[in-house]
Amino acid sequence: MQKLYDVVFTDKTDRKELYFKGDAKLTENGLSIAKGRQVDLLTYFNCFSITKWKQYTTIRELQLSGTIDGDAEIEVYSIGKGGRVLAKHRVNGDFTLLFTVQELKGEILGVRIYAYSNCILQQFEYSATFEHWRNLKIGVAICTFKREEYVKATIGKLSAFSNTHPWLTTLVVDNGMTLVPCATSTLRIVHNPNYGGSGGFTRGLIENLVNKTNDYVLLMDDDIDLETSALKHMYGLLSGLKDEYKESFMSGAMLRMQTPCIQHENTAYWGKIRLHSLGQGWNLVNQQTLLDNEAISDYENQYGAWWYCCIPLKRVEEIGLPLPVFVKGDDIEYGLRNNRKIIHMNGIGVWHEAFEGKQALWVNFFCDRNFLIMNHYAKGCNRLTFITAIIGRLVKRSCKLNSKEINMLSIAIKDVMCGFEAITEMPADAKLQKIRAYKCEGSTALSVIHIFSSAIKYFFLYSELNKKYIAFRTTKLSNANFWEEYLKKSKVD
Repeated sequence: MQKLYDVVFTDKTDRKELYFKGDAKLTENGLSIAKGRQVDLLTYFNCFSITKWKQYTTIRELQLSGTIDGDAEIEVYSIGKGGRVLAKHRVNGDFTLLFTVQELKGEILGVRIYAYSNCILQQFEYSATFEHWRNLKIGVAICTFKREEYVKATIGKLSAFSNTHPWLTTLVVDNGMTLVPCATSTLRIVHNPNYGGSGGFTRGLIENLVNKTNDYVLLMDDDIDLETSALKHMYGLLSGLKDEYKESFMSGAMLRMQTPCIQHENTAYWGKIRLHSLGQGWNLVNQQTLLDNEAISDYENQYGAWWYCCIPLKRVEEIGLPLPVFVKGDDIEYGLRNNRKIIHMNGIGVWHEAFEGKQALWVNFFCDRNFLIMNHYAKGCNRLTFITAIIGRLVKRSCKLNSKEINMLSIAIKDVMCGFEAITEMPADAKLQKIRAYKCEGSTALSVIHIFSSAIKYFFLYSELNKKYIAFRTTKLSNANFWEEYLKKSKVD
């Protein structure tokens, strides 16, 4: 029997209902439930997805076990198509319930606990047997740049987690060079020139390829709040995977830091002109939303964002390393390049800082440039979708009367026409300084003329430029040579 994950709780009131519903109090001994009260554990972090575990893994039997100090009734039930009460048991002390997964009805399983006396739920866990199970090793790779408050908290959680789960190690790639380097059996912190997210995450992938220790690399942003239960959900799912999903990336959802029960995104897809977030704005407190979250359809050009994305290292060896785009779009293109089903499930997600505060002018440059470049790598894209994307961006900025963004769009298009060979001639940190130095105060009319003339020119050169972009990915990114030389271009030691 393989332990999957524990039922977990929180004392933070604004996210409590992602853990449990009902009148109960978290104490140092467990979850205290008063006589006559009921607690429901069919929640985002504590439910069991019958549908997803059946779909992705070779699971055979599911075991629910734990300890309740007091007289209580446990009701195991499911929701969704075929949902019903699956079992009821009166307990006082240790309990174990066993189910054959293929015979389980419904889509998501949960537990209600009714207290006949004052009770304390001291411990509760899900375990399972599988037809095939792999004892995996997973390496977290965090890219950070001067976000010490957030990243130190995450490092602390991961280090404590590794003490009891030795299959997890952590590598922090510090682009800001403000953290103290270290190297222990579970944690490494290395300095890296500021080559953005793509440079930091790629460094993390390269380090893992060189060490040849881990089976998967979990790419994770530095400005997140992590519930470590998500790691356990992930590990069990990956360890029991069916062969058909062993080349898939696993994507974690983004929950909003400011409104913790609201999901910002559960995977996304590139819609030829712009990206489309799936499950955006959904309230994960609602059980129907949990069902909807599990039932999100597959789309062409679907990907998982790198605030939490677990990637098999063997697949990295096969498809090569990420694009040198600095920030924005590297996760999109890499997910599209993998061209495999994206794995996702309730319970695997992180809270993330809002993006609204990050839309500086220089960020808009990378968004415009890199999303236009994406046109050369996404299925279904061509010269018409490229021109449409340019016009759409121009119209949007014109409607906002944002002359600086129009001028920056003009600069971004110029970069796109150069291709990666020219883009990467300059060190990425120097490129950032150059972009941030632009005042974008020139003539808006001239910028609009330049945008239209560039669009027309690009229309006729599209096939030639498309071949250059595809060739760069094929020849430069198949191994670490390009990236190692590119990183050395920085003047920072």
